Amino acid sequence: MKILASTSFIGTTGYANHAQSFFTALDKLTPVKVRNFTVGKTWNWPNNEPHSKEPYFTPQMGKMLHQQTLWEADGSRKDYPIYNSKDFTPDINIVLNEHNHHYFYDSYSGYKIAYNVWESTRYSDEYFNRLLEFDELWVPTQWQKEISIKQGYPEDKIHVIPEGVDGNTFKPATRLPKGDKFKFVIIGRWDYRKGIKESIEGFLKAFPDNPNVELYISVENPYSVDGMNSTEERLKHYGLEDDRIKILKFLDRKAYIKLLQESHVFISCARAEGWNLPLIESLACGTPSVYTKCSGQLEFTEGKGLGVNILGEEPATNGEGLTFEHNISGNYYNPDLDDLVLKIQDSYNNWDIWKKWHLQRSKEIREKFSWKNQSKLAYNRLKEIEIKPITSEAKLDAHFADGPFVTLRNATEPHQVEFIKDGKVEFSTELKNDHWSKTFHKYFVDWEIKLKDKNGNLVTSHKYNASGKRVYIALGSKALGDTLAWFPYVDEFRKKHNCHVIVSTFWNKFFEGQYPELEFVSPGTTVNNIYAMYELGWYYENDKVDYFKQPEDPKTITLQKTATNILGLDYKEIVPKINVPVKKRPFKEKYIVFSPHASASAKYWHNETGWQDVINYITNVLGFKMVMISKEPYDSEWETNKLPQNKKFKNIIDATGDHPIEDIMNMIHHSEMYIGVSSGLSWLSWAIQKPVVMISGFSSSWTEFTTKMQRIINKDVCNSCFNNSKLDAGDWNWCPNHKDTPRHFECTKKITADKVIEGITRSLV
Repeated sequence: MKILASTSFIGTTGYANHAQSFFTALDKLTPVKVRNFTVGKTWNWPNNEPHSKEPYFTPQMGKMLHQQTLWEADGSRKDYPIYNSKDFTPDINIVLNEHNHHYFYDSYSGYKIAYNVWESTRYSDEYFNRLLEFDELWVPTQWQKEISIKQGYPEDKIHVIPEGVDGNTFKPATRLPKGDKFKFVIIGRWDYRKGIKESIEGFLKAFPDNPNVELYISVENPYSVDGMNSTEERLKHYGLEDDRIKILKFLDRKAYIKLLQESHVFISCARAEGWNLPLIESLACGTPSVYTKCSGQLEFTEGKGLGVNILGEEPATNGEGLTFEHNISGNYYNPDLDDLVLKIQDSYNNWDIWKKWHLQRSKEIREKFSWKNQSKLAYNRLKEIEIKPITSEAKLDAHFADGPFVTLRNATEPHQVEFIKDGKVEFSTELKNDHWSKTFHKYFVDWEIKLKDKNGNLVTSHKYNASGKRVYIALGSKALGDTLAWFPYVDEFRKKHNCHVIVSTFWNKFFEGQYPELEFVSPGTTVNNIYAMYELGWYYENDKVDYFKQPEDPKTITLQKTATNILGLDYKEIVPKINVPVKKRPFKEKYIVFSPHASASAKYWHNETGWQDVINYITNVLGFKMVMISKEPYDSEWETNKLPQNKKFKNIIDATGDHPIEDIMNMIHHSEMYIGVSSGLSWLSWAIQKPVVMISGFSSSWTEFTTKMQRIINKDVCNSCFNNSKLDAGDWNWCPNHKDTPRHFECTKKITADKVIEGITRSLV
């Protein structure tokens, strides 16, 4: 029987300690691999191995670790292979985690167990419904079993598997606490549920002026949900400052154990606990403990020691803004704070009696709740689960030529097909033999497709793997700029997947020979026997984005990222390699090429004298010739290409007209730089690796390329309209914000010639 555990396995939190102790004990009875969940930003495997540096990290834990899942603050998740990342197909999945069952649930097929620890009297509806999806639920206490049944969880699907305590580590000290002072201790995260403030208040009320007592607290809250950043700040805020209170920062395991053993009394005034590891570890050490008589800790505290009475229940939402948890349903318990004071005083006045009593029950705690015993309980339950053998000979024919497409073969009965995207079941359906199914996603996804029999057993699966296979990538845009922006990532896809790529563009002649590993075909060519196909383009109409063809709105990202998103690549700016036909120098003098034109009026520089002022500066001050290149003449009356100036430019070389693209490229190649707006010629100049000065109002500062370019934009007036939701994608010849007003195109009207000249100077330098 092979077990895959999904949990927070690495760390010093209560959940991590539970996972480490329980699963390492279970691993001695049956093989366990662990998918570690943690919070972070990167995992630099194999160059970064922080786990092995942790003092609690054992060789056994290293052998168990299978995969690392990083959960970032923005909610995104990334999975990384880790120490033992070989193929591992579990018989049973056990998920031990607080709020992330849904992610792990969707990640795996087969028998699924949720091992859940809960504190309030009711789950949130969303969370409860997720738990219902599991084949069964494990809880650590009879109390949690009862609240689960009360909410509607099937009783026959719930099993009590208590947490435990390491009795070999947490045991009475060989000598009694020493020192002149009587030492109380509070350990836990400062928040509302754990009642840290009330515990400290209880100590101060019990001993308002006793100099012979001290209170040691290790109660840091790194999550700062209350807006305060330290224990010192919280004590001051609540008026709890006292010289007898000794603040302890992070405790390593050795110091933590020593503190429990050498303290006189442990205090915990929690409003609710799913288990309370520090409390049971204190009891295992034989340390007299004051605790609240409520919730999950009753599993091991009932009838033992200094229990604080409960007055009733209160809504868990009373702790909003004061506790780590949020959006918690149900109730917490309301401790009798007067009784807390009495119990603390009793523990001090009758310590000899209570110490003897707790020492007598320490052995009972350590034996009954040993992790060895708890893992045996779990193992016995696992053996009762019937693992149905896989008998089906059905298989999948799968390809990704039109999104994920599968056909069921060799099936004698209907089977279930699951399309799994980013660890979640995106779509599921029942198929009969020789029937097919697909999803509508056309962009790259690291798909996994699973086939299950009628009993839900995994028969086979197909994971996307293009290595050695034929992949067709089509660039659907005829625009020169789009093609130059996107093409380099076609070759990056080939490198990443080690596949044979067939590519089609309307500008193949630019790239053939520069990318010998690619196979070029003309647009519209039928390509057979392909494993996958992707079409690069912008997919939106009337501001409605087709998210089946692209994962992000193309208006909100850089143009190149449109390609990397569709192809599933990490984005980095890459200059395309193109064929540049170098001919005779067209002009003897040094010159700068410019083009005021673009595909739409919204892209123009609408300053009435701007272009002529720049021309005059370059020719009269810098001494360069100015060569105007464009398909359209300077005085065109065609609406979409009508310049703001209604007169000819002076002191220029007019090279406009329908010239072969090779001649235009040659003029750019021999020039000192290119000056223009957001257009295909700007992208072409960048690809030829000439400095570019781009005058921009229409497009955002991140839309086009960023290397070897000076962007001139006046953000004090407008910060682009391309990503404006009001912009009609079919009519880019007007200002979406100020159409038919004097402020029409103010974005570029307010860009002065001086600012453009500054950019030119920087480029020349």
